[in-house]
Amino acid sequence: MLQSFFGQFAEDAREVSFEFELPFVNDGANYAFTAPSLQFWFALSVCLLLQTIVGIVCMLVAWVLIKKNRQENPTMAFVACYGLLCPAALYLPFALLPFLNIPNTVLATPFVGLAISNALHFLEILYDTSPPFAEKTISNFLLYHASPVMLRFHPKTQEVTKATTDEMRHKLQVSLFSFCSTVVLLNVLLITSYEPFGHHELTSVADYFNWRHLGNNMANAYLIGTNLETGTLIFGVIISFITGYSTIYLN
Repeated sequence: MLQSFFGQFAEDAREVSFEFELPFVNDGANYAFTAPSLQFWFALSVCLLLQTIVGIVCMLVAWVLIKKNRQENPTMAFVACYGLLCPAALYLPFALLPFLNIPNTVLATPFVGLAISNALHFLEILYDTSPPFAEKTISNFLLYHASPVMLRFHPKTQEVTKATTDEMRHKLQVSLFSFCSTVVLLNVLLITSYEPFGHHELTSVADYFNWRHLGNNMANAYLIGTNLETGTLIFGVIISFITGYSTIYLN
């Protein structure tokens, strides 16, 4: 069911809201506005939820193989981290994306970020550099290591700080602005097939340094950044609302 649901976002099938021509631009082209697709944003929310579920499962495995063996059997913990979990984490997107049939670049972003964050969390568990809060109970362990956003810790006590009303209000404002920015950027990149500077064939090493290719990569990197910021901001608000804990955000 998920495969067919995600597969429909291979192309932008939204209907045009209205068309217009730009004054003083004699290129013979018509430009158009399309309304945001609520179904697409629902799919992105599902991807973020799946990211969290997969993260919890991975961290449960890390609790058993790394955390439990870190003191009594460090060799086992070391082998499990470097020989099994880290390679598996980095390979995860290559297995999950075809399995879930996710052809859309934006929807694939959470799983790419999950691979990197999981590998870094595995190393943090192995070398025991997590804050004391994360080591107290398994629920704290999962909340810290499997959460898609980082919790805010007090610099002296190393305990999680509580979210304030002003902080929640500010996060909601920033989330709305970030969401609108992402919508605008997505529309700009979609009409250019994610190549705003034009397509450039890669036939040699020098082509990778062509200004069109570099510009397209920078635009897509900025898109990934805004997607991650929007997702973490929204998840941060949800986590703060449910747990009462403060989360770290960029703005």
